[in-house]
Amino acid sequence: RVRNRVAIEVAMGIKMGFLGGGMMAEAMIRGLVASDKIVPAECWVSDVSDARLEMLKSLGMNTTKDGNEVVKYALVIVLAVKPDVATIALTAAKELLSSAHMVISICAGVTLETLESCVPASTRVVRVMPNTPCLVGAVAAGYSLGKACTLEDNALVEDIFASIGLARSVPEKLLDAVTGLSGS
Repeated sequence: RVRNRVAIEVAMGIKMGFLGGGMMAEAMIRGLVASDKIVPAECWVSDVSDARLEMLKSLGMNTTKDGNEVVKYALVIVLAVKPDVATIALTAAKELLSSAHMVISICAGVTLETLESCVPASTRVVRVMPNTPCLVGAVAAGYSLGKACTLEDNALVEDIFASIGLARSVPEKLLDAVTGLSGS
């Protein structure tokens, strides 16, 4: 089963990519690298900023301005773009996404319903609300799983965020409250 492939890759290093390479993405990348969850040379990140791409390249990451290159490579994709371009980024990649992919959105205010409307129904989508302590490896995040997600996906999300703090599953309607309490 393809989904088990993702679980196996967690144990061996996640094939992960980032659409957006801002400060939150960088914090996640640094935490994932420090905890040996990803190997920088096997991870892709896209961004519109040459300066951000150069900085991420200096960490050993593969960089591109084309988000579709990230989606072609990665099975776990962190959507870390500005919220107003989240649907544009996902819609551009829709033809490349499948049930083998998990999209983890850290875009504030973009609902699961909105995210899921931009991808094939079989693509697993997770909405995460990390807080600014993510930047120092002390995240306290709430997350909600989309319709296509499994219990295995729940464990994967917790494993990913364990490298930069902790994350707990909550009903999506409570994500804003979690964000307010955790100091985003």
